[in-house]
Amino acid sequence: MQAYGLEAALIERPDLPMLTETVDDLRALTVTWDGVLDDCDQVLAACAWSVRGPAGVAVLDIERLVVHPEWARRGLGRLLLRILPGARQTVVSTSAANAPAIALYHTEGFAITGTREPVPDLVLVSMERTGPR
Repeated sequence: MQAYGLEAALIERPDLPMLTETVDDLRALTVTWDGVLDDCDQVLAACAWSVRGPAGVAVLDIERLVVHPEWARRGLGRLLLRILPGARQTVVSTSAANAPAIALYHTEGFAITGTREPVPDLVLVSMERTGPR
């Protein structure tokens, strides 16, 4: 997926697991997908999300947010964030080196809640937004 190739270069991680995922791998995920398509049904941007927990205290987890590099910085990622269903809390993680993603999430009401290093030299930032946007 070209969007992940751009991210892998940005964060200097050519081994990003998402680079090897197939369409079948993506279809197998237990998530809801929202997307923006062009006139030929090509995916320009996509957001995968899931909800965990009972109604009223459910947490919406943004699992993936990707934008085709040719369509970056045109508001498609922001649009996908804004059409997410309302939730008491929305969470997302991204690489600490992915400044454009962190900036987007900040402008959409997310705050950094912590960091973790799942593998050596890859620091992820956890972000959260409380209440619907």
